[in-house]
Amino acid sequence: DCDWSSDVCSSDLRQPDFGRLMRAPHIVLALLVGAGVAASVAVIPRDRELALMYLKGLDYESAQSALEQRLAAGDMSVGVVIPLTRVYLEIGEFEAAVALMERFAVANPNEAEVKEELAQLYKQSSRMYDYLELLADLARVRPTEKILRELSDHYGNHGAIEKQVEVLRVLVQKFRPRLDDWRSEEHTSE
Repeated sequence: DCDWSSDVCSSDLRQPDFGRLMRAPHIVLALLVGAGVAASVAVIPRDRELALMYLKGLDYESAQSALEQRLAAGDMSVGVVIPLTRVYLEIGEFEAAVALMERFAVANPNEAEVKEELAQLYKQSSRMYDYLELLADLARVRPTEKILRELSDHYGNHGAIEKQVEVLRVLVQKFRPRLDDWRSEEHTSE
């Protein structure tokens, strides 16, 4: 019955190895459980995601704690700084929000969006000198219609006529002028 040269017996071919067949479902089950555990570990929220969940759930204390831990660990990314700034504003800590955004602006000096955000924080916290200084800087670096209009309005309201005329000239050269822009420029140059 056996071919001794190939180590295969015809009786081995006819009778299945039930022990090996019974182990196969257990191996498949173990692999499925292992894959399930690996997949569930991958979707567990990390610190930053957990902090954003707290913020969305209006749990400012937990969000603040989680985000400050990330910040203390050296994470000065947008995903930490902007949400933590929002938390500070929500709980009324304007100076902490401004100080954090100032640090972020120093770390990202070429980002106009960061300067715009900082300018708005200065305005909200009534730091008008800092607000205007940053707004004037933005008007030089990246003049948008919104920035130029805010700057022009402020100069007009505070009697800085020469500065207002200068801003209005840039405004009407770069953007579609409004009738009020021409009137303001004519009125201020008389």
